[in-house]
Amino acid sequence: MHVQKGVYTPYRYKGKAYKRNDTATIEVDDLELSRLILAGQHLEFEELPAQKQDLSFLTLESFLKESLGINSIDRNILKSLELYSDDKKYNIAAKILADKNTFPGIDVAIFGNDENMIRRRISFTNQSALLQYDQVAKLYKDQYQYENITGFVRKKKGKHSGSCFSGSDRKCLDP
Repeated sequence: MHVQKGVYTPYRYKGKAYKRNDTATIEVDDLELSRLILAGQHLEFEELPAQKQDLSFLTLESFLKESLGINSIDRNILKSLELYSDDKKYNIAAKILADKNTFPGIDVAIFGNDENMIRRRISFTNQSALLQYDQVAKLYKDQYQYENITGFVRKKKGKHSGSCFSGSDRKCLDP
């Protein structure tokens, strides 16, 4: 017998939600239930409407000016970036990029000689993810890059390559 997938997922039986896991059917926890409900509605978390709708985007506007030459942000640009829609207004993705938000942000630890020694710990919170990224990049450069002077020549060096920070070079963090 073949049972077609229904449109109202997740499926419940006696008030509990279940999902398939290989050949077994298992009960889901609250977090997984939330994910299944979003998937059933063909939504991702960042597409949900933001509760706070009075958002500002000066950081995003500055980034777009610098990288794309866009002079100012308007509703059409926000719609093109899928941060705003007429029916749902601003979404969670817009909230993440807004100048002020309530997301936990990035927590950075600078280690000493091994992972048991933390020399410095900084949290970047309640601000645009773009600003958080810039601050972490600056911190990386301050902590891991230096200049080496040999005679009249000054060369930038680093404990790790510049591609380390972008994540493109996975081997660079290995000792």
